[in-house]
Amino acid sequence: MDDLNSTKKYKDLVQDSYAKNYIKIYFWRGISIILNLLALFIVIPRLSSSPAIYGIYSVCISVAIYLSYADLGFLKAGVKYATEFFSQGNRKKEQEYLGFSLFVLALFVLIIAVVFLSLSFSPDSLIKGLIPGNEWDIASKLFKIQALFSFNIILLRFVDSVFAIRLETYISQRVRIVASLLKIVSVFYFFTENNYDIVGYFFFMMLLDFIANMCCIWLISRRYQYDFLFQVKSFRYNKRIFSHVKPLALGSFYITITWILYYELDQIAIGKILGAEDVAIYALAFALLTYYRTLSGIIFSPFQARFNHFVGLGKVDELRGFYLNIIKTTMPVVVFTVVPIIVLAEPFILSWAGNQYQSSVLITKFLIASNLFMFINIPGSYIIMSFERIRELYLINSVIVVVFWLGIFLLIGTLGTLSFAVFKLVIAIIAMFFYLKVALDFIKISLFNFCKETVIKLVVPVVLQILVLSLIKSEFNTDKSKIDLLLVLFSAASSIVLSFVVYGLFVKEFREKVKTFIALIKIRIL
Repeated sequence: MDDLNSTKKYKDLVQDSYAKNYIKIYFWRGISIILNLLALFIVIPRLSSSPAIYGIYSVCISVAIYLSYADLGFLKAGVKYATEFFSQGNRKKEQEYLGFSLFVLALFVLIIAVVFLSLSFSPDSLIKGLIPGNEWDIASKLFKIQALFSFNIILLRFVDSVFAIRLETYISQRVRIVASLLKIVSVFYFFTENNYDIVGYFFFMMLLDFIANMCCIWLISRRYQYDFLFQVKSFRYNKRIFSHVKPLALGSFYITITWILYYELDQIAIGKILGAEDVAIYALAFALLTYYRTLSGIIFSPFQARFNHFVGLGKVDELRGFYLNIIKTTMPVVVFTVVPIIVLAEPFILSWAGNQYQSSVLITKFLIASNLFMFINIPGSYIIMSFERIRELYLINSVIVVVFWLGIFLLIGTLGTLSFAVFKLVIAIIAMFFYLKVALDFIKISLFNFCKETVIKLVVPVVLQILVLSLIKSEFNTDKSKIDLLLVLFSAASSIVLSFVVYGLFVKEFREKVKTFIALIKIRIL
């Protein structure tokens, strides 16, 4: 009887409207976006004041990103099934799958931590042209810190998985907002006119992340009456679970490898082939790409768990409508925020970091333009993962890697670092056509009707946005200036608001969604 009541309880929970949770997630992640912007405009200029050291820091950070992929695809697959079990009210199965996936993650984090420790004794094996002394010592210390805090990723993934399964990631976001504020404020202590302590700043960031994760674990214990003893017992190899998740995990692992080859090797390859200062030029533009990557996570990640809820409950028709609604809702958000940075890239980069980063302008335009199709590409990848369409995963990701690195091989001698940015955009376009076909087949709609429902409605506001921004672009100075940077940001923000206003005038459905959003705010959802 208790099991039946438990199952009913969780099924009812899943059946409820998730609108309030979406808004909470967006609200708190919106705060996170603002903090990320502050970090870009406060932290990056101070770090980039020494291009060589900033290049070293960027390489170390880019190497650390591999911790995110240490689970070899098993965590992503395990969380998918854990989400389905949660939607069915089976918390025991949820924890078993999560425990097994975290166990796999821990094994490979251990290996990566050893690699980081090894690099700390010979950082010049990774970064070309390191000057013995200060530069070598800084790189060595950064890698040692990475090795020490590598296991942070296990706590992070556990916390994120538990909250994401329940569509309550806004809870952990609140904690991390506090940590982000402390990171930003600490910049004024670690970087002054007479002090450039990038090692101390990096250690402090890692320590804050650890404390934030522990606070989130405490919140999980209180909010969900979480059975941590059973979770610890589930932290082991399980042959039955391995057999179940292996097909999807291998596909996810392949995606992981190809994603690393496509997305995460840029700065390491540039550092190895061209040197630290070229990394700094690319890293400044790549920081903006990373920001948009974070933005895409904020916009789309709440929906991935919901996709798995629908699949777990067998509600495919409802998922079709939900999928199309996501595309139509996120399309203007993505496009209206990407266009201003493309148009205003030059005054933005120069007022932000100075004339020494002039070469970053064109790189920025191509990198940011590669985000224009997120509203098609990301939901499409969720559909493929949710229905375990493994062959399609292999196909698109193989094409991405081959085309990207073939393009780099052919053009790096001519374009240098720009070749990486150019082929980021080429790959985004290829992926867009692939995932557009996925969308059309799943929703069962023609290309003409799809464009009529989506893209055509963007034409007027986007053209107006480009014209306005192009007219005011020449009014900005080309020197590093906080005032000019604020003016550029204000112009970009104003153009975004203008575009949404014009879009609302043409699209009744958008106006209705805005009214619904306001209604949710009024009934105290925060």
